[in-house]
Amino acid sequence: MGISLADQTMDFLLALAFGAGLGALYDVFRILRALIPTGKIVIFFQDLLYWCICGVLTFLFILGVNAGEIRGYLIVGELLGAMVYYGTIGRLIMRSAQAISRAIRCVLRFIRDKILKPIFRPFLKLGRKIQKAMKKAGKNSKKLSRSSKYRLKRTGILLYNLFNVSPKRKEKKSEVER
Repeated sequence: MGISLADQTMDFLLALAFGAGLGALYDVFRILRALIPTGKIVIFFQDLLYWCICGVLTFLFILGVNAGEIRGYLIVGELLGAMVYYGTIGRLIMRSAQAISRAIRCVLRFIRDKILKPIFRPFLKLGRKIQKAMKKAGKNSKKLSRSSKYRLKRTGILLYNLFNVSPKRKEKKSEVER
C-alpha cells in the first residue's frame, strides 16, 4: 500500500524543518570556530563529527517518519531546508555571532591590558630578577665543578710527599711499625 500525497507533503515539510535544524547544528560548530580560532586539522575533525551526527540523525529521522524507507523527496527536503536556513536565518545568526565574538575579544583584551597586566607586572619583574640570579648561580656552580676536578689531593697520600713526612706522619709510622 502506498503513502498518500498528504502524508508525503507532511513528510516533506518535516524534512524541510529537519534540514533547517541540521543547518542550525552546523552553525553551532561555526560559532565555536568564530570564538575559538583553530587550525585546518581541527576543522576537518569537526566537520567529520558533524557529518557523522547528520548521518545518524537522518537515519533516525527517516526511520521515524517513513518507517525506514529512503525516499528522494525526504533527502531533497533536508537539503532544501538547510539551504533556506543558510540563506536566511543562518546569515543573521553568523553575523550576530561574529559581532558578539569581536565584542567578547575586545572586552577580554581590555581586561588583560588594563587590569591584569598592571597587577602582575611587579611579579614578572621579580621573576626576571630571580631568573637572572639563578642563571648566575648556575654559571658559578659550573665553574666550581670544573675547578674542583683540579684540586690537590690530601698531601699525606701523594707520592711526591712520601719522603717529606710530617711529624704527625712519623708518629703514625712508628706506631704501625711496632
